[in-house]
Amino acid sequence: MTFDELLAAWRKSRHPADSALVDAIGAQIEVNFPPLPKNKGDASRVWMAAIKSEPPTHLSSRLAQLNAFARTTAASSVWPLIEVISRVEPADPRYATFATNFLLERLASASAKLARRLFDVVEAHGDAGHATRLDAELNWRFLDDGLQSRAERLFERMTKTAQGFPIPEAERKRLLALDWKADTAAKPAEDPLEAVYLAPHDRARRQVLADVLLERGEPRGEFISLQLAGASPKKQKTFLNKYMEQWLGPLADIIDVRDQKPEFTDGFVSEVTVRDVKRNQFLLAADAKEWATVTRVRRGLQRLSPAMRGLKATGPIAMDVIEHWGREKFALPSLQAVWLFGDPTEMADTLQKAPRAVPHVTAAIPGYHATRELRNGLAKLAVIPGIERLRLGSFTVDVVPRLIREITLEWFPKTLQVLEFGDEDRQLRLEREGDGWVLRLFDAEPPHVSSHWKDILFGVRGLVPKRIEVNFSSAEGVADVTDFTRRLSDFRIEPSIRYEQPLPSW
Repeated sequence: MTFDELLAAWRKSRHPADSALVDAIGAQIEVNFPPLPKNKGDASRVWMAAIKSEPPTHLSSRLAQLNAFARTTAASSVWPLIEVISRVEPADPRYATFATNFLLERLASASAKLARRLFDVVEAHGDAGHATRLDAELNWRFLDDGLQSRAERLFERMTKTAQGFPIPEAERKRLLALDWKADTAAKPAEDPLEAVYLAPHDRARRQVLADVLLERGEPRGEFISLQLAGASPKKQKTFLNKYMEQWLGPLADIIDVRDQKPEFTDGFVSEVTVRDVKRNQFLLAADAKEWATVTRVRRGLQRLSPAMRGLKATGPIAMDVIEHWGREKFALPSLQAVWLFGDPTEMADTLQKAPRAVPHVTAAIPGYHATRELRNGLAKLAVIPGIERLRLGSFTVDVVPRLIREITLEWFPKTLQVLEFGDEDRQLRLEREGDGWVLRLFDAEPPHVSSHWKDILFGVRGLVPKRIEVNFSSAEGVADVTDFTRRLSDFRIEPSIRYEQPLPSW
């Protein structure tokens, strides 16, 4: 009989003789663990992570560790752990034995909240043996009336619960005589670092890793915990100054770590700028596992790879990056936005070859005028299946509105929700709202004068939006709101004016 089978036999019988056997054999198996962190919160997280990942043969030693921890810390640090234990599945009588001993030995120093949680553990993991012992030995005068009533009902219910047949006496003696060892293979634990890279958006996995690293005394465990809690920015900066390049792994060879430093989120790199490196140098780091947690590349991305499973936005890239992805056809489950340069017709053809649709596309189209070629290219780009947001830039802001007027908004597919075009100073945005469109103008460069918008508004004068918003980066720079309103009068819609509105990021 294995230890797992012994536990299964107790769960079936819930007999005190079987729980006593589990306690006795568990006590024979000694496992040495590193000391818990000195910080009480970190110690609690490390302990809980351990019992969730370790085989059952380790639990008796872990409970001894918890017992020592509970003797040196306040009840406020212990009762949350006890509450979690009361909900652990499957049941294990050693939890109930721990709670029983705590109630008998330290009830005088326990708060009512902690005592209540200990009774919860006895109820979830105990049997009639635990109830009988508590009923006989408990110092009732340390319980208030509510807890006394709860305990009486609990003990009565547990002692009356039907029990199964226990393990035969001869078999118990044989099992006790065996040389039991900790079974490290019974419940193999997944590498917590690899688990983070496999599911980079799962914060719970990062917490598990932090707990493991804290137990080992590794500084990254504390750094991850600080970032998860949003605590101590100064201490986070100290960690990054010392360990950033080490935690970046191979990415440190290709990304900017000085002028445009990488950002870290929840303990891992999340946003980077790639330096101007040769293609071969980039390819050496393209499959590094550290890419998994990067969600945004500001610029410089030369190749997509399967390792980039958390990537959401590519930054400006060449079209051959998408072409390579189309040939290799690997999954990039998080990718939401790409930024391409070049001819819109070529962009459309390239995006059609991608393994899946990318909903947000920024098209930087240099050196064009309002030609039929450009109009046809934009039309082809806008109807790519799955595209939801099309952002156009890098040319005179008034060119595209005239082309959009020629194409007509009704022609665009229902999947397209946002059309944006502009430059560093001005931006025009059309956002779908129900069966119509909302026109939003953003003016970021004071002085805000309506003459800047003359050509743009002339270009879109044939459109019929549902609402119009004019957004200024500052109130002080507005020369004449009345003049803006006059220029928008052709739409026969009173615009709403908003101030202190930043230009949407490009």
